[in-house]
Amino acid sequence: MDAKKPIPAAVQRAIDWALVTACFPFVSLAFAYALVRYDVSCSECVVALTDAQNAEVGALWFGMLCCAVLQAAAAALALLLPALAHLALAITIVGHYMYAVVFRLLLAAGAGFLFSNIFSPASIVLFAGGDLVYFLGLLQGGGLND
Repeated sequence: MDAKKPIPAAVQRAIDWALVTACFPFVSLAFAYALVRYDVSCSECVVALTDAQNAEVGALWFGMLCCAVLQAAAAALALLLPALAHLALAITIVGHYMYAVVFRLLLAAGAGFLFSNIFSPASIVLFAGGDLVYFLGLLQGGGLND
């Protein structure tokens, strides 16, 4: 019998990053749904968007959900074919870029909610840093045991 070839450490870390961050859009939507469902109507939580902005934000959220599903699928398949880790990480980067664009639109609309004004830029920096670190790790190859 053939011994199963171990997955390189850099590939495993990139797969883990893609799978963990694939959960983010779903958690964000659940949080937003809870705010709407329980009628948190403080003036800081309400963002007035134009119809065009609302359509753009909706399309971006839908795109983020599609990216999350695709990145989770690519990461799961990368366990069998490690070359797919590059695809999973590329889809992850696209999803994080969409999140940054959504935040820019909400900030331009005058969102004054202090939590989102602190949490969103911090998460954007965290996502960009993680994407860069794991992408560079994939490019450098990484050993089996590092």
